[in-house]
Amino acid sequence: MKEYRSFFCLMLLSAALCGGRAAAVERAEVPEKYKWNTADLYPDDAAWEKDKEAISARIPRLASYQGKPGLSGRDLFAAIDAKMSLLQALNRLQVYASMCSDGDTRVSRTWQMSQAATDLGTKTASATAYLEPEVIALGKEKIDAYIAAEPRLVPYTAWLARVLRYAPHTLGAAEEQVAAQAGLLTGAADNVYSAFTNSDMPYPYVRLSGGKEVRLDAQAYTLYRASSNRSDRKKVFRAFWAEYKRFETTLGTTLNSLVNAHIFNKNVHKFDSCLEAALFQANVPAAVYRRLIADVNENLPTLHRYIKLRARILGLKRIGYEDLYSPLVKEADLVYTPEKARELVLKAVAPLGAQYAADLKKSYDERWVDFMPSTGKQSGAYSTAVYGVHPYQLQNFTGSYEEVSTLAHESGHSMHSLLSSRNQPYVTSDYEIFVAEVASTLNEDLLLRYLLAQARDKAVADGGRVGAADPCQALGCGAGVDSGLWRRGRPVHGQAGRLS
Repeated sequence: MKEYRSFFCLMLLSAALCGGRAAAVERAEVPEKYKWNTADLYPDDAAWEKDKEAISARIPRLASYQGKPGLSGRDLFAAIDAKMSLLQALNRLQVYASMCSDGDTRVSRTWQMSQAATDLGTKTASATAYLEPEVIALGKEKIDAYIAAEPRLVPYTAWLARVLRYAPHTLGAAEEQVAAQAGLLTGAADNVYSAFTNSDMPYPYVRLSGGKEVRLDAQAYTLYRASSNRSDRKKVFRAFWAEYKRFETTLGTTLNSLVNAHIFNKNVHKFDSCLEAALFQANVPAAVYRRLIADVNENLPTLHRYIKLRARILGLKRIGYEDLYSPLVKEADLVYTPEKARELVLKAVAPLGAQYAADLKKSYDERWVDFMPSTGKQSGAYSTAVYGVHPYQLQNFTGSYEEVSTLAHESGHSMHSLLSSRNQPYVTSDYEIFVAEVASTLNEDLLLRYLLAQARDKAVADGGRVGAADPCQALGCGAGVDSGLWRRGRPVHGQAGRLS
């Protein structure tokens, strides 16, 4: 236990400096080994600024290809390749700026960098708005002939097929240019929500049963909602969500603006519903989504059995939302270091092969992961890909088993991106969400199976007594059930569960 508890020395460093208050850690206090190495993208902000100016100068040149894709396969290739080359460079620029901003969303300079990179993306979309309509005008027969005559078009076969599939939802060049420029407006709701909840929201302080006072930002909420003390859990849930309730008008307005953006896209591009518009790029029929929701609903009795069993183990007559994250076994209430989490994940993914494990270890050793929570840091976790470099991960590692599982999950995304980048050209290296979650959830499952196997081995060694706490905690964590089956299956648009 001492090995794990030492983790709090880092998490609560500032507590000793503030008369017992567990103040949030500032990013400057986080050891460098737990921060991602952005130098693999750009050595410094000055290099980023130089590249931004170079990319900005390239955008107007894209207009020189307008009207030429239909002349020959060579001209079609030149127009597409110019766009894709610029998008690849722009991706690197945008990811660096976004990562710098996500490290501390309160810093105006990095926020401005991120907005500048987004603006270049909108300008690029506007400058190339002619391309898809001109490709559609060529038709499949002529495009197939161009591909046969120009081998350099072969890597773009899938992209061209998708453009043709979009024909019923593609406007003329002028209209598509206006729709592209509207991107600066349609992304505003998400930007406002992110800036407010990560930077400006006045999160509450609560005093826990042990006398410690904590500031309940998103990262602290994730940590303390899993307390084994039920009164603390209730206090944490009530205080945290009361703050959201206090700003429900502001947050509701941002949600309404996001819905309006979805409706704008649906109407402009002539989709029957926002659901169809959201799924069209992935080429997933709406019926597949509805079948997924129906399957979940049909299997709710299994979820209800789990909730009842959890209540019985915890000794509760009535279980609340705040009880879904606590460990079922107090002895399993462990706190992990990032190093221990890395070790467990690397051992768990061994079935995927030595090369996979070696690449993942390299990602940890060379700081592709930003581990620690800090004040103003983007909440949650994600993996982002940079073609031709390597993927990065953002974590908010609080030391719980849930965060170990999150590391396994995001590492699955990162390895998926790394392998795709190695084996695919840029234009086909990205993947849709229906494919993406296979790699991530597989890693979570491998982690759980590894821990269960360790428990069985220890049980045999201990004469039948299960002494390993890690798998007990894994089995006792209800977070995956909550996020996987409840929140992600709730429609936002329309009524009676129908997306409009």
